[in-house]
Amino acid sequence: MKIKILKHESAKAKLNNAIPSYKPHRERFLGKSFLSSSAARLLLLVMIIGLGVFLRYFCLSADPPLNLSWSQDINTDPDQYTSFARSKALWGSWDLFGHDIVLCLKSALTLISFFFFKLLGVGRWQANFVAATLSFLTLIFFYLAIKKEKDEKTALLATFFLSINYILVMYSRSTFAEVSVIFFIALGIYFFVLGTEKGWLLVPSGACFAVSIFFGKMLAMFIVPVCLGAVVLSALGEFSANHRKIKYSLILFFTAGSLSVVLLWFFLIYSPFAETASGFVSGMSVGLYGSPRGFESLSDFIYSLFSFGGVTHVFASKKYSLGTDLFYRMPFLFILSLLFLLGLFFRIFKAKSILKNLVSCSRLKLFFALWFVVGIFALMPWNYRPLRYQILLIPPMCALAAFCLVDFLNPSEAKKTPKRSVWFWIFSIPVSSFLVFHTISFFPKMFGNTVQLNSIIMLSLFLSFPLTYVFHEVKRWKPSLHMKARKRVIVAEMILLVVIINGAQFWAFARNTQYSLLHSSEDLGQVLGQEAVISGPYSPTLALDNKLKVLMHMFLPWKVDPDFFLRHPITHLAIEAEGGQREQAFMDYPEVMKNAKPVTTYYLRNFRVQVLRVAEWCGNPKIKNYKLSDFEKARLLIEEGQIDSAIVMLDRFISRYPRNSTGYRTLAGIYYDRKDFEKAALFLEKASRFDQTNFYTHQVLGAVYLDLYNQEGDDAYRLLAIKEWEKASKLCPRNDDLSVQLKNVRGY
Repeated sequence: MKIKILKHESAKAKLNNAIPSYKPHRERFLGKSFLSSSAARLLLLVMIIGLGVFLRYFCLSADPPLNLSWSQDINTDPDQYTSFARSKALWGSWDLFGHDIVLCLKSALTLISFFFFKLLGVGRWQANFVAATLSFLTLIFFYLAIKKEKDEKTALLATFFLSINYILVMYSRSTFAEVSVIFFIALGIYFFVLGTEKGWLLVPSGACFAVSIFFGKMLAMFIVPVCLGAVVLSALGEFSANHRKIKYSLILFFTAGSLSVVLLWFFLIYSPFAETASGFVSGMSVGLYGSPRGFESLSDFIYSLFSFGGVTHVFASKKYSLGTDLFYRMPFLFILSLLFLLGLFFRIFKAKSILKNLVSCSRLKLFFALWFVVGIFALMPWNYRPLRYQILLIPPMCALAAFCLVDFLNPSEAKKTPKRSVWFWIFSIPVSSFLVFHTISFFPKMFGNTVQLNSIIMLSLFLSFPLTYVFHEVKRWKPSLHMKARKRVIVAEMILLVVIINGAQFWAFARNTQYSLLHSSEDLGQVLGQEAVISGPYSPTLALDNKLKVLMHMFLPWKVDPDFFLRHPITHLAIEAEGGQREQAFMDYPEVMKNAKPVTTYYLRNFRVQVLRVAEWCGNPKIKNYKLSDFEKARLLIEEGQIDSAIVMLDRFISRYPRNSTGYRTLAGIYYDRKDFEKAALFLEKASRFDQTNFYTHQVLGAVYLDLYNQEGDDAYRLLAIKEWEKASKLCPRNDDLSVQLKNVRGY
């Protein structure tokens, strides 16, 4: 018998030696030899975290990418959450004007931002530093939790995926509430893993999860059933191991931590501001966008589910054509996540002892799987589904993708296993359909085609059956020794593809960084008077880098305050030049809006926003004697036709603020109207020098050069026009009119 064993081992060794091409480099990197050293693992961790830090802190004052999301929340929401912290840091009061947005005022992000502002000062990079730091800490706790529950290799891989994820990186550079939610959930998971051994640590775990909801964002309420499921399974796991009793203490500890935060929220926010808090939540969920279409009918439920996180402008149905490209921009993580879910179902739904199989699974695997699945069903029915909501699903996707690759390398079942119960098919078919649907939809997106939503859904349902069957059969068999080596190659290639996809997106951002938010905010601080109080949806963004006072306000159809301008000393509004907020403002306050005087216009990430002066028409005695700035006086002189006096005033203004682009553009406009194109070009050149990423300045300067070409006949001006329009086109790629003009002037 011993001789046979030795022969078998000898044969196995010969077989391993027969495939040396995989072992010298790939196996050492992915296998035990490379990561067996604690120093090597520490070095790899430092590199992963360091890369994540670099991506998050790189050019913190830069605008988020233009193609990140179709929603204007990128221009409005982040600075709304830091607005109250800014007021406290600059003027010593959280709420200068007694406005009642308590869910933003009494949030964890507001408190955290205040401490950072006191330490670093107030500004755009400081605010973005808050978000980047929370995201950095998320990486740390994410790694520690997985390392504690699973192993260090899995933790390193999952953290690496999270560290370089382009979408999460970009959103983690702005103070979105969702960034703080992810941080507190990661912290809660860390304490949860520790709490399965030391039960009392489930108290801070429950508290962290509750903070993510009640002092983060109510949208995270879907994490409640995820936590309950994980805690209950932990208690049942103790029962299964000891065969004596369920460990109720785990549930009690977790509940105690959660309830402590809920009670704090109730007495601090809900009880004193019940009507305001409930009205804000109700209004932002259904009041502004209507009741969820996903619940209107079975077909709408199916359409909402399949189109969630999907490609944009691909499906012919207008109702579901607007996607977020969430899965399209991270395709391999998406595919791996769903493959892991299929593998999890394969393990759980054996013919017998389903509950026992469920209880024996890793708590962390179940937690991330529940987070992903419950999160999709919680977010998919709503009419408003911006990408920032969906980033809450990125951490579980990164974890599940890592679990999938590690399980692929180290399959748990070493021999042919029996077929699964019918429950495996019931749960797996929808997952396979979802996987096939999005994988198919990637291709028309790549080639710019349009497809019918119904057709893709039907095809996905049809293909899901053979896909599930093939997966089922493959999982039942033990891989050969040749396959073990090839698997390492597949995993390495998969990781490389993830790096390339995310790296290419970040490189495109780094090559074309723009600073419209920073420059516009600095510019407005010089344009308006020191006593100005600016309101409107874009006011926090335009005031972050100056000392203007802000009263954050959204014009909402379900909450109209007729005395709004009488009660608050508002001198200016920052509002979109075209869109729903502007239309609502005209409906609610027609007299104020009709008489409002345009002061200046900014292009925030190429979106046109107007600053209007409303002080004279609000009827508020507190601002009746608002002192106009030099620039506002110049604008008033222009309106009255006193152009020469306006030029004198503007010359004085730009001598005081020599880097103010608005002043130069206004002077350029005056000289352009006088047909003095050379002076107009001169001032626009100065404006572009101080605001080099403003596409509109380059576009107008190109038009002036073209007028000079037509006036002087000098071809050098035509070449200058082409150069400026090429810059503008690069900064604003979707400017179709400019592209046509550029083609006509260039001749190709």
